[in-house]
Amino acid sequence: MLIALASGLLHGARGVLQRLPEWTSYDVNDALCAPHPSVEFVSPGGARYPAIGDDYLHLLPPMGTGSTYAPQSERLLSCAVSGMREVYAAAGENHGALGAPADGLRTLEPTGPECFGQRATNRAMLEAAAVQFRIVGQQVTLGLDSRVVGWIIPTVAHETGEVPVPARLKNEFRLEMQRIVSLTRLMAKERPEGTELADGRFGSFLGARPNGQYASGGVLASYIDPVLPWPSTPDTMPEAGNRALALARVFHRGHSADWCRTSSADGLEALRARASDISLDAPTRAAACEVCSEFAVRHLRVGTGPAGYDPSAEPLCHYLSGGPYLYQPGPGAPEALARTWCGCP
Repeated sequence: MLIALASGLLHGARGVLQRLPEWTSYDVNDALCAPHPSVEFVSPGGARYPAIGDDYLHLLPPMGTGSTYAPQSERLLSCAVSGMREVYAAAGENHGALGAPADGLRTLEPTGPECFGQRATNRAMLEAAAVQFRIVGQQVTLGLDSRVVGWIIPTVAHETGEVPVPARLKNEFRLEMQRIVSLTRLMAKERPEGTELADGRFGSFLGARPNGQYASGGVLASYIDPVLPWPSTPDTMPEAGNRALALARVFHRGHSADWCRTSSADGLEALRARASDISLDAPTRAAACEVCSEFAVRHLRVGTGPAGYDPSAEPLCHYLSGGPYLYQPGPGAPEALARTWCGCP
């Protein structure tokens, strides 16, 4: 929580502080989020442009206006449109062929440096190493290494995240803030237009490494989704099997092919036994019927058995896995016949 709050304050404290009841009368116009004359980013090509944060998205101009934030607007929209176009093309262009991007937009690699390689300057990071706000017409700046901020962040962590912060951790946090703010002042003085700080010159903060190091270093979060396919994941991480099963149950329609392959006749019979149990209370039985009929209809052939069924109405799992099959004579819609098979009203 402390690491997230410190990162949030560097990127712009408005999202963290403006919602607090005691700050509602302030305008938290914090640099690296709110407009500020010293905040610029450097493109992969080396050009510098002014920038604002997402809380001020409404200030980004339309394309082609030539205003202060037009370069940021063009880059943001070009990356967003390029990403959407790639997804649409990969999904089969089901609503017609793609046309050309709108005038003023470029086609970029949405995961490449043109979209993810921008870095704030050291001068901008110096402005970010403080909390700025306006109250009663007066602009106030508090350094992140100040006693006030050293008290605010652990307090916010405790009140908003309900996370206790021991005295020792508070002291470690304050020392870390002093270290990164001191480094920021030095780098902003020596190389104001450089990007060393945004590139990770801060190093680790309370044990957390900077930027994308976790994405490329093989260190994964304990809560990361298990390896596909679900529910029969090959992932060997602790609890991966249980989490894969839970995810496949929640997104069961998206994993229909996986369920068709892993469902057995015994498993489907167990669903039917549960759904037809008249000892269940009404809400529980209704839920059991929904589950049973949802899965049964994917395996249901209309007929009395393998020798007598309608081959023109094969179920979904016939095409995805070749069975197993259930049989229920008609007439009726497959969904209704599945409920009948499950013993549900």
